[in-house]
Amino acid sequence: MDTDQLNRWHQASVDFSNLGTEKYYAWVKQMLTISFAGLTALVALQNHYRPDNDLSRYLLWATFVSLAVSVVCAAIVLRGEGTAFQYLADQLAALVSGKADTSVSSGGRNREIQASLSPAAKYAKKTLDWALPIAAVCLVAFGITNSM
Repeated sequence: MDTDQLNRWHQASVDFSNLGTEKYYAWVKQMLTISFAGLTALVALQNHYRPDNDLSRYLLWATFVSLAVSVVCAAIVLRGEGTAFQYLADQLAALVSGKADTSVSSGGRNREIQASLSPAAKYAKKTLDWALPIAAVCLVAFGITNSM
């Protein structure tokens, strides 16, 4: 196996990783839009529905909370994405200007420039994965229990 083939495989893996990242953040943007629209609709239409029983009230409350949590988490994740790219750009600019710390080497190569999400963005990413489905389930359950 020659070096050119290894470089092509490495580049292909980087391209696939970047494509997956782009798709994920497009999904987060869609979830932010859906969550915000759902929350806005629930608030705007709150005079048109009245929970008939305690279970319906709790389900409606859980829907509001889950939608609010998903909006906040999506915003944090998107902010984390921008911050990570800015950090990466700063590292690259420092490397180009010669101010980067290149003393750490591995196998004769300079260390790789990397950026990752902040701990808050990682936690928000995990929370976002369950907040919107919970909101959807609670909203459907509210609709069913309120119409009984």
